[in-house]
Amino acid sequence: MTIAFQLAVFALIATSSVL
Repeated sequence: MTIAFQLAVFALIATSSVL
């Protein structure tokens, strides 16, 4: 996996956690 993809997944998880 690329770093960009990992950041995208992390962003989705972080957003889900906040919501």
